[in-house]
Amino acid sequence: MDESTPRDRPTDVRRRILDEAARLFLVGGYHAMSMREIAEAVGVSKPALYYHFTDKETLFVALLNDSVAQAGAVVEAARQAGPGCRAQVRALLAGIMALSPDQRAFIRAAGQEMVHVSPETRRDFENTYYRLFIGEIEALLREGMARGELRGVNPAQATWLLLGMAYPYFGISGYAPPGDVVDLLTDVFFDGLGV
Repeated sequence: MDESTPRDRPTDVRRRILDEAARLFLVGGYHAMSMREIAEAVGVSKPALYYHFTDKETLFVALLNDSVAQAGAVVEAARQAGPGCRAQVRALLAGIMALSPDQRAFIRAAGQEMVHVSPETRRDFENTYYRLFIGEIEALLREGMARGELRGVNPAQATWLLLGMAYPYFGISGYAPPGDVVDLLTDVFFDGLGV
């Protein structure tokens, strides 16, 4: 096994660990993320791996936090997309679809694999997920309701409705959604399918 070289910065090694762990996670879920396999894939010893992540759960949570940070950045960019809730929702959906297929698949799979972490870790992550992603989408929709651009419904339910429509495009690693899916999802969310 090749050890990391003295030129490798700790942040570079950490990034390689996260990338390999994410790849293994997408292949077979939480149980497929063997610390030994990750160390081998990165080319570091297990002690070097444990220097960066104390255990498998810590590594998994780091992957989750990485994913949520990316999703949060998509929401933040959408909020800056211009005036109007419709433009912001369209930018949100476009940003989600612009994530790599693996990033979208990871978001979906991660939620299903949370059962493998401790209740405290799960609670902490759920709070972060809400604060950086779900809560920000709720705020975007709530503001649209306040401006009269959306009906005054429960913003949490509206958020899950919007994400539920996009959720099928999160599921398959390597799948690219059709080019018109963002416009279709936006139109259905705002106008429905009725004639």
